[in-house]
Amino acid sequence: MVSRKNDTATIRDRSFLNPNSRKLIYLAPEEMNLAIAKVVENSIAIQPESAVPLIAKIFGYSRVTEDMRRSILESINYAIESQKITKDGDFLKPL
Repeated sequence: MVSRKNDTATIRDRSFLNPNSRKLIYLAPEEMNLAIAKVVENSIAIQPESAVPLIAKIFGYSRVTEDMRRSILESINYAIESQKITKDGDFLKPL
């Protein structure tokens, strides 16, 4: 569910969707990367575990299940590997 405005992906709140449509597996990787980058930029430096609930909140989730936590942490690792953000010791930092 990536909304494009002038070919720029935007993050969309999913709190209004029914539970079956709100699953993280339906998020586009570009949208997840944007949310991760936004949380990291707003925090200057943040540990991955601390970033998880903030990333989930951007998408309209009020709580984080273990499956969500695992999925978001995997997405954070992918964002590091694809150089969307960087990891300095235990902290995530913007590029």
